Amino acid sequence: MKRNFTFVLFVLLFTVSTFPITIFAQFSPGLPAAFGIDGDAISGQSQNISGNSPQGSFDWFKQTGSGANVGTGVIDTSGTLPYATQIAAGQNIAFTRGMAFNRYSTQNGYLLLDARYARDKFGFSSAPGQSDLTTYTSGAKNGDNPVGWSTTPTGGAVSDKADIIDTYIHMRRNGTIINNTNPSALILAMGVSTIGNTGNRYVDFELFRTRIDYNQSTGIFSNSGPGITGGHSAWNFNANGTVKEIGDMSVSFTYSTAGVQEISVYIWVSQTAYNTVSPAKFSFVPNNFHGSVYGYAKIAALAASGFQSWGSASTSNTNAPLWGTNSKALGGSPNNYYSINYAAYDFGEVAIDLTSLGIDPALSVGMDPCTPPFTRVMAKTRSSSTFESALQDFTGPYEFLDAPQAPAQIAAPSALKCNVTTTTLSPSMIVSGASYQWSTSNGNIISDPNATTITVDKTGKYFLTAAIVAGCPTNTDSATVIADYYKPVASASVAGMLDPTNLLSTVTLIGGDVAASNYSTPFGNSAGLIWKWTGPNGYTANIKNPQTTLPGSYSLELSEVRNGCKDYAVTNIIAAAALPVKYLSFDAVVANKTVLLKWKTAQEVNNSHFEIERSFDNTTFITIGIALDGTTINGTEKDYLYEDNTPELQEKVIVYYRLKQFDIDGKISYSKVIAVRLQASKDIVMQVSPNPFTENLYIRFTATEKGTAEIRLINASGQIVLAKQSFISKGYNNIQLQEISKFTNGLYFVQLLMNGIIIDNQKIIKN
Repeated sequence: MKRNFTFVLFVLLFTVSTFPITIFAQFSPGLPAAFGIDGDAISGQSQNISGNSPQGSFDWFKQTGSGANVGTGVIDTSGTLPYATQIAAGQNIAFTRGMAFNRYSTQNGYLLLDARYARDKFGFSSAPGQSDLTTYTSGAKNGDNPVGWSTTPTGGAVSDKADIIDTYIHMRRNGTIINNTNPSALILAMGVSTIGNTGNRYVDFELFRTRIDYNQSTGIFSNSGPGITGGHSAWNFNANGTVKEIGDMSVSFTYSTAGVQEISVYIWVSQTAYNTVSPAKFSFVPNNFHGSVYGYAKIAALAASGFQSWGSASTSNTNAPLWGTNSKALGGSPNNYYSINYAAYDFGEVAIDLTSLGIDPALSVGMDPCTPPFTRVMAKTRSSSTFESALQDFTGPYEFLDAPQAPAQIAAPSALKCNVTTTTLSPSMIVSGASYQWSTSNGNIISDPNATTITVDKTGKYFLTAAIVAGCPTNTDSATVIADYYKPVASASVAGMLDPTNLLSTVTLIGGDVAASNYSTPFGNSAGLIWKWTGPNGYTANIKNPQTTLPGSYSLELSEVRNGCKDYAVTNIIAAAALPVKYLSFDAVVANKTVLLKWKTAQEVNNSHFEIERSFDNTTFITIGIALDGTTINGTEKDYLYEDNTPELQEKVIVYYRLKQFDIDGKISYSKVIAVRLQASKDIVMQVSPNPFTENLYIRFTATEKGTAEIRLINASGQIVLAKQSFISKGYNNIQLQEISKFTNGLYFVQLLMNGIIIDNQKIIKN
């Protein structure tokens, strides 16, 4: 997969001229792309620029303390207190820190590609235990295959001027423009400190295209590059001299008490290319090829006057990193020379404008300016100015410019639903600082389309275009947002008929349709249904088949649990025509497995007699007795009693009763069915309070199983004046009847039904 990065670098070079002579010159300090190459490592300070660095400028570290000048440090210093403690205590430790910001991100209008700090151990032959684990043995030199470098993984010592303590490298653009006509200048900055501050320091920063590794246990380098090209990645050129492929590069500089004296750039090429190719944007320096078949060739700018570079060394004591450093000129302990400052000429730094050299990849039409050419960096010291002189000390290799990719793959979005009106789209892998742009052909984006994630509220196809930085090559992916708008199937009907002569008569509302709603969809079958009934006089119920005593229109709102989609149905309850018998009540009382049935009629027209029917399954009823006449009360009302104490009751838990009424002319009608739990008084105890009541009632009881309960408030005439249905749970339940102050004062009955079965009745007074 092509790796899209923002930046980028490319080669580099330099010597001050195109001649084959190494020229030593004094380099000047400066602020390339607002970065301080000024002889110190702290923003807002400067040794070698007139006045302090301006506010808003950058350096390796941000200045701290009260009254600190505004500035920005590029090295991440978070969580470094343990380093400071260890180094101050004399511990010889090595560690590395990355950039304080996301790589390839924009800060204060500058594109920051990457930064790396590394602390190296030092090595004193006179101090036991103070040894450097990353030094070269004799014979190692630039131009060798790194696999063959000989090192001292068990520890060694080098001269003070070659003993690296701190190294720095940073790449940035002087703006954010990346094009091949007028790109923001590409700046490479480097810095190093050594434990000694006398003599010439010869420093190489070597940048590798491959991810070179170093095994600390064995002291062996690996994966430095193809063996066929000398263990390095080689530069290749097109026929017109433009760069076809970037390889390894080494930037060298020298500093001393005379300041920075030389900056040179070498690239790894074949000797054939060195002898035959005329690079389009720079030149090979004659007689400066270091190797055999492949090696490092020194390069120079085509026009020295246009090349920009900067260099500076500390000319007096200046702040070291927050965790301190080691300086033989300032350190008080002869065992580690710990210091919070760099001494004069401990520290040197340089910067090069790669764009002015003509080797900025953004200038080349045929090269991707956003693909980082390097992945690792090493810093090294040499014994002399000769490029092939013996290598002394090194740090690394460390990750540098190996930017993360910005793939555009979109994580699978959640589906829209009736109860989920928006969904979020995001990349499968989010890269901090990358550029993301969203679009759609037929959907609707309701958030910022240039953010990492977006929110949408419509089905359709959505596109993500991602680049490591805006302006770099992009990757594109698409995803389709779908919706689960599959509705349940609602139906509503009535089982039974209201008896206008019986105020206690009920009918059952039948809600559904469960089977029809459980159909196959791309999102699965039904996950369950939610019923919501509404009816006259504020009637509500939330079970599938509730009961009611009121005629009128009833509406069912049926919701699918999986997606919240709804369907609706309506049914009507019409009271039947007046029957020969008008029931005022039909109840039962249980005592010692004996059921006493009681019913009262208000009027009887053409009534012959009643048959009492019983069932143990509420399906098959049999006649168990006959009632020919009742006791007349108040001239028209009649009371009836029937006692059922047959042996079958001893083995049953629930029994069902109904009355079969016969007219003199042979017509038949049925009463409602009542269910009696034979051991209800032992299983469930209902508590009603307060008694007397004024406005609210609380009905408390303990249920042995979950289900539905109905609380009825019945007046002294046997009329149900209020019915409330609720889901109940196994265990303690508390149901409240509210706003019942409207009822007239007097005697009432509270009746508890659970799962359609009469459980208990209690008298209560309304004041």
